[in-house]
Amino acid sequence: MKRSDPRRRSPLFAALVLSVLLFKLLLAAQQLFTPGDASTPFAVSEVLAKEQKNPAQQKTKGAPAEPLTSAPEGAQPESATPVVPTTPVDMAAYLDQKDTELKRKQQQLQEREQYLQQMQKDIEKKLEELIAIQKEIQAYRDEKAAGRNANIKSLAQIYGSMKPKEAAKLFENMDEKLVVSVISTMKSEEAAPIFSAMDAKKAAKISEALTKR
Repeated sequence: MKRSDPRRRSPLFAALVLSVLLFKLLLAAQQLFTPGDASTPFAVSEVLAKEQKNPAQQKTKGAPAEPLTSAPEGAQPESATPVVPTTPVDMAAYLDQKDTELKRKQQQLQEREQYLQQMQKDIEKKLEELIAIQKEIQAYRDEKAAGRNANIKSLAQIYGSMKPKEAAKLFENMDEKLVVSVISTMKSEEAAPIFSAMDAKKAAKISEALTKR
């Protein structure tokens, strides 16, 4: 048999030696990065493959989660329920604080009550003044109406004592409302001759106005 040329075996032998060295290197790397855990020879390669697939998870893996907002130094965390002290000293301070708040609220309520009472007094005073002014206005109107009625009665007496033609002539030149007021005050036997002596159109208007009173 012919012996194989050592130079031909050298590439295959070199590749075999290189594979063995690479395998040992992988084992050493596995023991270096994960001491105490060498379950399979290919654990290192699997870890490297996972790191290549999920680089974002590898960056954040093992890092502590940062809070969304940083609370100022010395700030107390908010709680939904009030914290009730347990020690006697803290309980006394807590009760003093609540007593102070209660007194402050009572003072505010008293001030508001006094303010409302003062407003009510002012409103009542203004109402009394308005009622007094209203009475004065009504008294003035009544006095004016009484004086006007007195004047109309006097005119009715004057025109009733005049001749019908003369009174009719005067009524034709007077304001229609005044004529209606005077004639409505006169007696029917005094107003009838005056109506008969007046202009027909003027008498018709006055008669129509008298029916609307």
